[in-house]
Amino acid sequence: MSGKENFEVNVNTEIGRLRKLLIHSPDSGLGKVVPSKAQDWLFEDIVHLDTIRKGEYDYYLKLLMYFLDPEKIKGKLADIDS
Repeated sequence: MSGKENFEVNVNTEIGRLRKLLIHSPDSGLGKVVPSKAQDWLFEDIVHLDTIRKGEYDYYLKLLMYFLDPEKIKGKLADIDS
């Protein structure tokens, strides 16, 4: 993608249009998931926090922000890259 394409994303549910999004970063709470509870809590595997933060979560967040309004996230991308 060249970044010049103009996408319009609409997220709707039976309740209405999504107006705000709250994103929770993976934290040390993930380390409290014990193998005996992982299945009950719908975890497929016990995860390594640093791997999730630096690899998967950061990539997910950048992709998500690509589709959000750039004016609302102006100046916040540097926080993700650090």
